[in-house]
Amino acid sequence: MATSQAIATVVTVTGQAFARDAEGNLRALKAGDVLHEGEVVITSSGGRVELATLEGELLAFGEHQSIAVTADLSEETRPQAADAALADGTVEQILQALDSGASLDDLLEAPAAGLSGGAGGDGSNFVRLLRISEGVDPLAFEFNPATIVNVEEFQNGFAEEGDGTGSSSSGPQTTPDVTLSFDISDAGIGTIVGTVQNATSVTVTISGSDGSNYGPFPATLNPDGTWSVDLSGQHFDEEVTYTATATARDAAGRTDVATDSSSYDLLPTVGVSFDISDAGVGTLTGTSEHATSVSVSISGSDGSSYGPFPATLNPDGTWSVDLSGITFPEEVTYTATATATDNASNTATDTDTAGYDLLPTVGVSFEISDA
Repeated sequence: MATSQAIATVVTVTGQAFARDAEGNLRALKAGDVLHEGEVVITSSGGRVELATLEGELLAFGEHQSIAVTADLSEETRPQAADAALADGTVEQILQALDSGASLDDLLEAPAAGLSGGAGGDGSNFVRLLRISEGVDPLAFEFNPATIVNVEEFQNGFAEEGDGTGSSSSGPQTTPDVTLSFDISDAGIGTIVGTVQNATSVTVTISGSDGSNYGPFPATLNPDGTWSVDLSGQHFDEEVTYTATATARDAAGRTDVATDSSSYDLLPTVGVSFDISDAGVGTLTGTSEHATSVSVSISGSDGSSYGPFPATLNPDGTWSVDLSGITFPEEVTYTATATATDNASNTATDTDTAGYDLLPTVGVSFEISDA
């Protein structure tokens, strides 16, 4: 099989590019490869190939292209300009015919039909459109600045009366307006109410300073412009600040937002009971509520002091202090001070006194003899 004519040489390949022959065989291209007539160069995604024709002309092709390698790529096989030019005699005849008003049909050939059509003239038998390769990087388009045109608004199928400039004479549009009131009772129960105008819905979300979140809750809108949210089943912890956010929305999507915060703190309570037995053994017990710790200190009227002692808190709200190992002397008044503290460092105190006095005892024996 005769080797087809060499047309171009691969200069550079970026990414992947292939050459496919007439039988459909593919070969990966690299710099220095020779391309022959009849092959097709194919560039992949991101691929780019530069070719040099036999005359040294550089041609570049980007990604996703299929380029037929034909003799048109080679200057040696391109039709010369002189071959396609009209002969001088023919030009003179055409000019004379134009001056005299004669028909040009006798001077010009009939349109070519097939490969043999048009033969015998002074021009070439073929007119070949060669491939044009032009750089288009960067690709840019320039547009005239946009012109803003005012368009009149229509209502109920008719244009509203105006000044002819396209401006509308309609009144100001109403927007939603919402208020919010949020309260939490000492039992941890929340209440949310508010007022709203020009809205079709109100939703509420609640966030706590401890990172907790509640909602969103849909509000019930009342005909008198008030609204409320049902928070039954929700419990709010003490010593946490909660912020409620109400969002009112109308049919056009316009919104208004209102916020309110609430919290509660149950102050601790404490009670203490202090006793000292005649053996000098003390007993400390008590009760407390809303406290995270209870401590007890004891001071004596003789200047003595004991503690502070951490109390043991029981689930039922009682507490106790272990005073084993401590003996309290008699005839001294002792005061026990219990201090309850909660998470917010709120405190409550209570005191109780105790002491004991062992009364003296005496025994006597008296006898008189016979003398």
